[in-house]
Amino acid sequence: IIIIIIIIIIIIIIIIIIIIIIIIIIIIIIIVVVIIINLISIIINACI
Repeated sequence: IIIIIIIIIIIIIIIIIIIIIIIIIIIIIIIVVVIIINLISIIINACI
């Protein structure tokens, strides 16, 4: 019973870590996209 509980806890921790990593990756992607859009808009404004 104790072993099963430990395994469940480990699985939950792994899932939480994976979710956190995914969230961090999504945030990084969003930031990069925003920066790229800003750069493009600056370049377009500079050309005009």
